[in-house]
Amino acid sequence: MPKKNGTVTIIECKFHSEEGRNCNVKVPLYIHSRYNDVKAHWKTKKTETKTLNPGWVVTNTRFTLDAIKYGKCVNLYLLSWDYPLNDGIKDRIDRLKLYPITVSTILTNCEKQFLLSRDVVLCRELWKEKFLLDHLGVSNTRKAKILSEVEQLCNL
Repeated sequence: MPKKNGTVTIIECKFHSEEGRNCNVKVPLYIHSRYNDVKAHWKTKKTETKTLNPGWVVTNTRFTLDAIKYGKCVNLYLLSWDYPLNDGIKDRIDRLKLYPITVSTILTNCEKQFLLSRDVVLCRELWKEKFLLDHLGVSNTRKAKILSEVEQLCNL
């Protein structure tokens, strides 16, 4: 539960690895129910000074229209690949240049796994940890191509 400025936000994340899968109305319905349970318990804590914000549901896929309608109705913030319009996950990634190394078309899957195992998740992190490419035995020519790709993605 993220805490900031005297408030607490409950966020539930739903990851789907199947392409084309959507979060239907059941997802926000169940999450809102759990949120209400936490909220009811929160109100019993007499010494709690932080305010509980509306709940969030975050998914790497998309919400159905029914899920969006329900979320709006119960004041549940929904964040998905393309929702809210112009402020979904894709928009935020593009705006903030937070591209994962897995988007690289030059790195092999084995190299990506090596970097991920070293907690290098974002392209901009690879830029800062260039020396890891040397540990992988990447040639100078290929290293230059990889770093050029990172520069272009992240506007470095």
